[in-house]
Amino acid sequence: MHDACMATKTISVDMEAFRILRRERKGPRDSYSQVIQRLYAGQPARTVDEFLKLHAPELEGRGFGGPRGDEKHATT
Repeated sequence: MHDACMATKTISVDMEAFRILRRERKGPRDSYSQVIQRLYAGQPARTVDEFLKLHAPELEGRGFGGPRGDEKHATT
């Protein structure tokens, strides 16, 4: 799935990383870029925003001080 106009970047990996990438290929037409993208897509969130989006349902109502309603902008 390489396009003639696709930008590329050359990287160096150690032999163990290369063996892992090679093992994860689905076939001879599966590029190492595709392998990296496929493996990376399942990784945990890298930012707090990504984490909250991933875990929002299980965190519902568990914040410090309990659930908040409209009072979060209330003044004292």
